Amino acid sequence: MNIDKLRFIYHLDDIRDKKNMTVERLCHGICNSRQYRKYLTGVNNISDKRITEFCNVLGISTRDFYYSLSKNDIYQFNSVKTIYNYLTQKNYKKVRKHISEIVDVESFSIQNKKFLDYCSIRMKLEENLIYDIEALDKASAIICYPSCIKNEVFDFVDIIVLLLISQTEIKIKKTDALELLKKILVNNDTIYLSAESRNMIPTIYSTVSILLGRLRRTEESIEVAQVGIEYCNKFYFSKSLTWLYYCLADGYKRMLKPSLAEENAVLCFSNVLASKNANNIRTFYKLLYKDFQKDPFQLIQDYKHVVMG
Repeated sequence: MNIDKLRFIYHLDDIRDKKNMTVERLCHGICNSRQYRKYLTGVNNISDKRITEFCNVLGISTRDFYYSLSKNDIYQFNSVKTIYNYLTQKNYKKVRKHISEIVDVESFSIQNKKFLDYCSIRMKLEENLIYDIEALDKASAIICYPSCIKNEVFDFVDIIVLLLISQTEIKIKKTDALELLKKILVNNDTIYLSAESRNMIPTIYSTVSILLGRLRRTEESIEVAQVGIEYCNKFYFSKSLTWLYYCLADGYKRMLKPSLAEENAVLCFSNVLASKNANNIRTFYKLLYKDFQKDPFQLIQDYKHVVMG
């Protein structure tokens, strides 16, 4: 069964239904209704030629057919992205509600189905409904890990699944997935992202940088944070810069480079101040005060003397 071909026939049948056309009318002169139902059940794969023939009967161009299919994919992606956003907020009640409302998973593209599977696994893991080893097995199956190491291009689902695997592997003293993820992020020519998924990557940079920092791999942590900052600046994701600047501040502090550490602490705190998010401001105020034993506002004042002379 070809999943993409199944998506095509589901979409075609949806158009047929919306045009109030019977299966018999659509199939007249092309194939019998029994063959059409074989397409719908996945017994036979529909060909591009047959799609064109059906489109002609429906009175639409193949360009319109594939365009509307693409729009449908984006709609499905946004549905799962809503689930993902609730997941990052740890609002598991909303996650379960939205997952339960999805009734046409079979029509999802391969990538959207993988994205949904990831959300389901992560929710169960975070709610302690499955053990780490089960989550690791299920997540690995989504992206064919570890054989995917040989891939030359990785999409956003590959990356978020690799992060989940990394965080789970670290608990058993393994860093294979983390090594691959770091390699991908630093050499971001291997990353393929759509405009819809591009804004999901900045937090991956900061999380990987934090993981490397915890492993005392300070120089690598700094490298990933720097590349993440370049990425955020390139695509104007200023919100994600706060954690990345913090990673740099923490890294340079451990490398005994106080001036660079304090400079990035200032950039971190300035960025969170610009967000006007009171909870985040309080969080980073306490974090930086603890790390530098100095009021972050004083750090800003000290930095003024450095840059202004």
